[in-house]
Amino acid sequence: MQSLARLGTTVCFLLWMAGAGLAAAQGVASEDTAGPPPQAAAEVLTLEEALEQARSQNLAVRSAENALAITANNASIGNAGFLPQLTASGNRNTSITTTEQQFIDQEPRRTPNAETTSQAARATLAWRAFEGLGRFATLQRLQAEQASQAERTRGVRADVLTEVTVAYLSIVREQQQLAVLDEAVAISEERLRLTELRNRLGAASDLAVRQARVDLNADRGARLRQESTVTAARAQLNRLLNDPDRGRYRVEPGIPIDTLLTLNELVTEARTQNPQLRAARQGRRAATQERREIRAERLPTVDLEVQYEYSDQSSESGFVQFSESYGLSYGVAVSVDLFDGLNRRRRAQNAQIRERNAQLAIQELETQLITALQEEFASFDNRVALIALEEENLQAARANVDVALRQFELGVITPLELREVQETLVQAESRLVDTRFEARVLEAELRRLAGQR
Repeated sequence: MQSLARLGTTVCFLLWMAGAGLAAAQGVASEDTAGPPPQAAAEVLTLEEALEQARSQNLAVRSAENALAITANNASIGNAGFLPQLTASGNRNTSITTTEQQFIDQEPRRTPNAETTSQAARATLAWRAFEGLGRFATLQRLQAEQASQAERTRGVRADVLTEVTVAYLSIVREQQQLAVLDEAVAISEERLRLTELRNRLGAASDLAVRQARVDLNADRGARLRQESTVTAARAQLNRLLNDPDRGRYRVEPGIPIDTLLTLNELVTEARTQNPQLRAARQGRRAATQERREIRAERLPTVDLEVQYEYSDQSSESGFVQFSESYGLSYGVAVSVDLFDGLNRRRRAQNAQIRERNAQLAIQELETQLITALQEEFASFDNRVALIALEEENLQAARANVDVALRQFELGVITPLELREVQETLVQAESRLVDTRFEARVLEAELRRLAGQR
């Protein structure tokens, strides 16, 4: 009886130690979820900071801005033909000749190597006073092309910012998955400790101990692989930020989701703010102005020209040894193209067809945009509903793990049953992390389609 009492006392003491170890393991799991100390000391990179850096350093954005600068340079009154042209020219010619001259009743005259020099300079101011008002259409077409490129640049920027958002959220998701695996490792370590304790008491076999250690190593291996995934996600974000040598940094821990988005507001905003749709409308405007340019070619053109010229000539032979002239001249020229082989008519017809195609492109883009918004919003609404369901599942899975550990400690359930409960918890946590990530990515895509970036 005394030996049984001592055995009972020993078992109670060991069970008390097991409970203390479980509490310690849970404490370790919560610390791992918060992040390891080296990472906690790193600089925090917020999503807004990443987006701001992408706006200024991303190579695709910078290339699109350069294209916009070209169209801005082209949209000038000089390129449209409003300004006059001022040209200056000059020349100087020298000739060396030998001349022989025979005059009536005079001796022949021979002038060897006579040098003759002439020089002239002129300045011409030319301006097309009238050309059927085509240059007004040209200027508006150039401005429409600039506005269209501005919208395309905004679209490129929106695409890049969406990519940066997804890349940033990928790091958050992978780090949360890492925290899930940290918790799984902590539970497996506690299971191994309890199994070794029961093995010393004769309540568990060596096989159970080895299996617990195998499962623990598998969880640790999964954690190591997840660390590589986190590193790869950081590299992708650094690429988008054009900062591949960036040092270690932390990201924000959470994934906030705006559940107040409505489909009607997104569709209304997209019709007026979507970059692709706005660029297509500017393309239609440019096609309209091109047709006006061709129509203006049917009218006559009036050109004005003013020229000032100076010239002089000196010669060592002949009757005139030096002459000089200078003065102002001006004139007006009127021309009209009576027949050009019907090419102008062909070009006008083609321009009209391009204008109709531009209108069709706008209608097609608007239909595609609304359809995409409807599809993306349905998926977004579905993920928001799934988040609430997965959170409920996670609470139940955590409670099951707590109960299973106690039951395993008392020998009520087998190691396999504990492992199944543990895997259920890991799957529930992973599904919640993935669902939150998917919802936030869909939100970013909805905002891009609506032209909010």
